[in-house]
Amino acid sequence: MSTQDPHYARLSASPTLPRGKGSGSAFDVADLFRGPAPVDGQAQTAAGLDERLRQAYFWIVNHAVISPHYDIEYQDDRSPQVFVIGDSKARFVLPAGQSYSSFVLMPLLTFALR
Repeated sequence: MSTQDPHYARLSASPTLPRGKGSGSAFDVADLFRGPAPVDGQAQTAAGLDERLRQAYFWIVNHAVISPHYDIEYQDDRSPQVFVIGDSKARFVLPAGQSYSSFVLMPLLTFALR
Protein backbone atom coordinates (compact mmCIF):
# COMPACT_ATOMS: atom_id res chain seq x y z
CA MET A 1 0.00 0.00 0.00
CA SER A 2 1.24 3.45 -0.82
CA THR A 3 1.10 6.31 1.61
CA GLN A 4 -1.81 8.70 1.37
CA ASP A 5 -1.34 11.73 -0.86
CA PRO A 6 -1.03 14.78 1.46
CA HIS A 7 -3.14 16.82 -0.97
CA TYR A 8 -6.22 14.77 -0.07
CA ALA A 9 -5.50 14.72 3.67
CA ARG A 10 -5.67 18.52 3.95
CA LEU A 11 -8.89 20.13 5.16
CA SER A 12 -9.94 23.47 3.75
CA ALA A 13 -9.72 26.55 5.93
CA SER A 14 -12.90 28.35 6.84
CA PRO A 15 -13.55 31.47 4.77
CA THR A 16 -14.23 33.73 7.71
CA LEU A 17 -13.35 37.35 8.16
CA PRO A 18 -9.71 37.97 9.12
CA ARG A 19 -9.03 38.67 12.77
CA GLY A 20 -6.21 40.44 14.49
CA LYS A 21 -3.65 38.50 16.48
CA GLY A 22 -5.40 37.01 19.48
CA SER A 23 -4.71 34.49 22.18
CA GLY A 24 -5.22 31.59 19.75
CA SER A 25 -7.41 29.71 22.22
CA ALA A 26 -9.43 26.69 21.15
CA PHE A 27 -13.07 27.03 20.11
CA ASP A 28 -15.61 26.87 22.94
CA VAL A 29 -19.39 26.95 22.41
CA ALA A 30 -19.77 29.15 25.49
CA ASP A 31 -17.83 31.90 23.68
CA LEU A 32 -20.77 32.34 21.30
CA PHE A 33 -22.94 33.85 24.02
CA ARG A 34 -20.42 35.33 26.42
CA GLY A 35 -21.39 38.86 27.39
CA PRO A 36 -21.98 41.63 28.13
CA ALA A 37 -20.40 43.43 25.19
CA PRO A 38 -17.22 45.34 26.05
CA VAL A 39 -17.57 49.12 26.29
CA ASP A 40 -13.90 50.06 26.00
CA GLY A 41 -11.59 49.97 22.94
CA GLN A 42 -11.97 46.20 22.59
CA ALA A 43 -15.42 46.63 21.05
CA GLN A 44 -13.97 47.32 17.61
CA THR A 45 -11.82 44.17 17.58
CA ALA A 46 -14.33 41.77 19.15
CA ALA A 47 -16.11 39.51 16.65
CA GLY A 48 -19.86 39.90 16.42
CA LEU A 49 -22.35 37.07 16.85
CA ASP A 50 -22.59 36.58 13.08
CA GLU A 51 -18.82 36.08 12.77
CA ARG A 52 -18.70 33.76 15.80
CA LEU A 53 -21.52 31.64 14.34
CA ARG A 54 -19.71 31.58 10.98
CA GLN A 55 -16.54 30.39 12.72
CA ALA A 56 -18.51 27.77 14.65
CA TYR A 57 -20.16 26.52 11.45
CA PHE A 58 -16.86 26.13 9.61
CA TRP A 59 -15.20 24.52 12.65
CA ILE A 60 -18.02 21.94 12.81
CA VAL A 61 -17.89 21.27 9.05
CA ASN A 62 -14.08 21.06 8.88
CA HIS A 63 -13.32 19.21 12.13
CA ALA A 64 -16.36 17.53 13.68
CA VAL A 65 -18.60 16.53 10.77
CA ILE A 66 -16.99 16.20 7.35
CA SER A 67 -19.99 17.09 5.23
CA PRO A 68 -20.16 15.80 1.65
CA HIS A 69 -23.42 17.65 0.92
CA TYR A 70 -23.83 21.41 0.56
CA ASP A 71 -27.49 21.80 -0.32
CA ILE A 72 -27.96 25.52 0.42
CA GLU A 73 -26.30 27.51 -2.35
CA TYR A 74 -26.05 31.25 -2.90
CA GLN A 75 -25.20 32.90 -6.20
CA ASP A 76 -23.51 36.25 -6.45
CA ASP A 77 -22.93 38.37 -9.54
CA ARG A 78 -20.63 35.71 -11.04
CA SER A 79 -22.30 32.96 -13.04
CA PRO A 80 -21.83 29.37 -11.83
CA GLN A 81 -19.54 26.94 -13.62
CA VAL A 82 -21.55 24.36 -15.57
CA PHE A 83 -20.05 21.13 -16.91
CA VAL A 84 -21.78 18.62 -19.18
CA ILE A 85 -20.82 15.05 -18.27
CA GLY A 86 -21.06 11.81 -20.24
CA ASP A 87 -23.31 10.59 -23.01
CA SER A 88 -26.43 11.49 -21.06
CA LYS A 89 -25.34 15.15 -21.07
CA ALA A 90 -25.93 15.46 -17.33
CA ARG A 91 -25.25 18.95 -16.01
CA PHE A 92 -22.81 19.41 -13.11
CA VAL A 93 -23.12 22.91 -11.61
CA LEU A 94 -20.59 24.49 -9.25
CA PRO A 95 -22.07 27.58 -7.57
CA ALA A 96 -20.13 30.84 -7.61
CA GLY A 97 -21.28 31.91 -4.14
CA GLN A 98 -21.08 30.40 -0.67
CA SER A 99 -22.65 26.97 -0.06
CA TYR A 100 -23.79 25.52 3.25
CA SER A 101 -24.74 22.13 4.61
CA SER A 102 -28.30 22.39 5.97
CA PHE A 103 -27.95 19.58 8.51
CA VAL A 104 -25.15 21.57 10.19
CA LEU A 105 -26.41 25.10 9.56
CA MET A 106 -30.03 24.70 10.71
CA PRO A 107 -29.25 23.19 14.15
CA LEU A 108 -26.58 25.86 14.70
CA LEU A 109 -29.03 28.66 13.86
CA THR A 110 -31.68 27.05 16.07
CA PHE A 111 -29.14 26.90 18.90
CA ALA A 112 -28.32 30.59 18.37
CA LEU A 113 -31.98 31.64 18.53
CA ARG A 114 -32.72 29.85 21.78
